[in-house]
Amino acid sequence: MELSAAKQWILAVKIGGVRRFNLTTEKVMRPCSSNRVTHDIIWVGDNGWKLEFPIRQDWLIFKELYKGCSDRNVQPPAVSIIPVPGVREVSGYAESNPPEFARPVSYITVKDDELARALARSTANYDMDGDDEEWLRNFNDQPSLENDHLSADSFELLIDNFEKGFYCNPDDYSDEKAAVSSCPNKEKKEIVEAVYNYWLKKRKQNRSSLIKIFQCYQPRRTQVIPKSIFRKKRSFKRQGSKAGRGKHRPFLPAVVAEKEQQNAVLKVKEAKAAANKSEDLAVRMRQKAQQLMENADLATYKAMMALKIAEAAKIAKSKEAVGPIFLG
Repeated sequence: MELSAAKQWILAVKIGGVRRFNLTTEKVMRPCSSNRVTHDIIWVGDNGWKLEFPIRQDWLIFKELYKGCSDRNVQPPAVSIIPVPGVREVSGYAESNPPEFARPVSYITVKDDELARALARSTANYDMDGDDEEWLRNFNDQPSLENDHLSADSFELLIDNFEKGFYCNPDDYSDEKAAVSSCPNKEKKEIVEAVYNYWLKKRKQNRSSLIKIFQCYQPRRTQVIPKSIFRKKRSFKRQGSKAGRGKHRPFLPAVVAEKEQQNAVLKVKEAKAAANKSEDLAVRMRQKAQQLMENADLATYKAMMALKIAEAAKIAKSKEAVGPIFLG
């Protein structure tokens, strides 16, 4: 085992002191095969390299070296330290005689729900993550923004404004010009446009709102007010015609238009129901695929363990067969 320049442990294969092959270990060792003629153990590495072990003891030593090298490359998990709260006595608190709490007759309630409080909040509901910090750092490093750097607080307020606006008016905030013009932030237009494009791209990747509270509620859609159909006042007077007898004008066009409007509303409701059903089906199929992947990983692990147990049993059996020869 040797330590490479990248501070990573590797296995170096040398013949006569000359390095022939560098092996980077993996978490799970590749399975070996056997030579049909000599029954030597053959292990295939990267780029088609093959290592042949005529002596089984050398193969066991190689496996121990491989496991030791792999264990050294695995980063130890970070130990989370639970902070212990301290106690500090406040002088004069006992003599201050604070007023005792009296339980009111009615229940203690909070005005409005969580969604209404999030919409009315003046500070940002959004918290930056690692991707946001990296994007903001690269954005501020641009030469064209020497004196117009965007702070983290302003970035969070912009994202919060976009999320609130999209929840209240999703149709308006799907357009860049409308969203930038309606943004109450005092930043420059170029900065707001850049943040808007980043927000829209990240929102499409997540396929949901970036603020958790808005993920639990559907966006508010503006209700379309149908145009009222004005019908002409029916006249009971007969209109003369060249044929000789007057006829009443039928009212079929108005009835047909009203029926078409009702059918259109019904189709919209059916389309929404089908979309919700398709979304639920996609979620269930994704969960099933994840479960199948976990089962496949478990089956692969069991197969590897069975192969190792078979190898160990085979080695133990060969040792038991050779023992009586030396003892006899």
